[in-house]
This record gives sequence, structure tokens and C-alpha cells, in this order.
Amino acid sequence: MSQFHSNLKSETTFQHESLEACVDIFERCNDLFRYHHLLWTYLQFYRAFEAKLKENKSPQKTQSPFTESGYRYIEKSHLLQKDLEELQSEYPDIKSQSERLTLAAKHLDPPIDFDFLLKSASHCLGFLYVMEGSLLGGIVITRRLKLKLQQDTFKTLPIHFFEGNGKDTWKVWAVFCDLLEDSELFQVERNNVIESAKLTFETFENWVKRSDELLKSIRERP
Repeated sequence: MSQFHSNLKSETTFQHESLEACVDIFERCNDLFRYHHLLWTYLQFYRAFEAKLKENKSPQKTQSPFTESGYRYIEKSHLLQKDLEELQSEYPDIKSQSERLTLAAKHLDPPIDFDFLLKSASHCLGFLYVMEGSLLGGIVITRRLKLKLQQDTFKTLPIHFFEGNGKDTWKVWAVFCDLLEDSELFQVERNNVIESAKLTFETFENWVKRSDELLKSIRERP
């Protein structure tokens, strides 16, 4: 690990650990409805930022450090959608929760805001550091969920999303880390990378909390 990578990891440790405590994935996986809600929460987040990355003004498209590095972000929202569909197919009662969540989410104000992604290529890089790095955690999560599936009575526990890039996860991460280190642009704008990474962790955590409140509100309705 390079010096900057080490600094970036150190500077974002508090935000990273705070998000992990908020999400508490393995606790949520003890209940199929909570696991479904977790996937739904992730899907709204991923759909929103992947749509933002597709915009013509996205630094990932317009800045040469991205286009020349060989790195490309691989979308994940379709994997979350697949997990949700499999879960709802196997457990029909969960479908109603999904429909009520989606309806209630339309009234959230403001929606998830990813405008900070478009400030600069270096801000985009900080954001992607968080999203790509989370896939490394997905390797551990996948292993534990497969074990849980063997031990519990669940018929299925779809994990396409947490499997991420599969056998290519470390390869994609290595290419991303090369981009993190080698670009002259990012050498002079590293504070932006750190700022954006922190904000990404915080934005994700705030969305999880809002989504938890949303679930609580629909469960309290008759």
C-alpha cells in the first residue's frame, strides 16, 4: 500500500467505521425482511449515483486520467435488482414491503444528492475509492452469507450484489489503485480525494438512516 493510499485509509477510518456500524449487515441478515430492506436501500443509492456517472458532464467520462488509465466502473444496480427479484419470488410476502417502500420513497425530500461527484475528477476518484473498496468487504460478506445459508432454514439468500466483480474483484481494485497513485492530476488534488471519500461515507450513512426511518414509518401504518 502506497503512502497516499495509507493516508487516505487513515483519514477516512472514522467515517468508514461509522457506516459499517450503521449498516450492520450481518445483524440485518438474521431477518429476511430486514435483508430485503438492506438490498432495497443499496439499490436506491446505486441507481442514483450510477445515473449521475452516466451524465455527459461526469468527470469519469471527460477527464483523461480516467479514460487513459484502463479503469472503468462496472455497474452494480442490476445485481441488486436481481437479488430483490429472487427474494420476492421465493418469499411473496416481501414483495408488498418493496412496493410500499418504493411508493413512500417518492416523497423523500431532498433525494440523494451526488452533485459533489461532478466538482472535479479528483472528487469523483474519492467517491469511487469508497465504492470500489466496498467490494473487498463483499468478499468477506459473501463467504459468511453462504455459510449462513447452509446453517439456517432460509430457502434462499441471494448474494449477487455482494459477489460484486467475482473473481475479478482484486484485479479491478488493483487497476483502480494504480489510477489513484499515478495520475498527475490527483497528485496535486489529493485533498479533494480525501474530502470526497469522507463525504461519500457520510452520504451513504445518512441514506441508510433515512431508509430505516422510512421502513419504520410504513410498518407503523395500518
